[in-house]
Amino acid sequence: MKLDLFIIGLFMTSAYAIDSDSAKNKYSMEFSKPLFSIHQENLKVFLSGDEMKTKGDGIFEMFNVNTRLENDFRKSNLSSEQAYYNDAQKLIKFIRSVNLVFDTNKDGAQLKTDNLSVDLTKELITSNEFAKLHLNGSHISADGFSYDLKKDTEFLLHFHNGEFIDKNSLETFGSAESIKLLENNTILLQGNASFSQGDLNITAESIYYDYLKKSVTKSFNAKITSG
Repeated sequence: MKLDLFIIGLFMTSAYAIDSDSAKNKYSMEFSKPLFSIHQENLKVFLSGDEMKTKGDGIFEMFNVNTRLENDFRKSNLSSEQAYYNDAQKLIKFIRSVNLVFDTNKDGAQLKTDNLSVDLTKELITSNEFAKLHLNGSHISADGFSYDLKKDTEFLLHFHNGEFIDKNSLETFGSAESIKLLENNTILLQGNASFSQGDLNITAESIYYDYLKKSVTKSFNAKITSG
């Protein structure tokens, strides 16, 4: 896959040379208010920040970062206190106070976590940190997640060891080893899945829940109890 890197704007630039061994870990170039873009075949990434530093080795560090990721079928926005781009690995790491904002087919969603990585080659966003998704009154929290930016994926986000709760009805909640956010306003719980809504309790192999209609649409190998 061809990957081209473009720095589209650098303002108030200052640079200095590193001559001594004691300065090996220092940056050789610093940029103020940088605009930074990465274009590949199916994905474009646009980054801006307060400051950017590099040693000229293909690794860039940015501060107070705002990022837009877009392709022909999906757009997302990311912000964080800090980000590292490794050109050799085609990897961007976002660190501290990370916000990921994206659209579902009928709604908007916001995910918060401490750090995540964007693999440009795989077009995949992943995190092994605790994450919380805010979605039309429903909240999903989990030990980690993956977000596939490619077309024709089965799901938008895949959460690991997660639970969700409907903030408008605290009696509606569920948990599972795997929670997937699907395109059709559905949350899929799989692996030791459980779901409660008022007096209704379900344990099942998998449970499909429409978070807009606030109802279970189907379940497999389910045990249902009431009261």
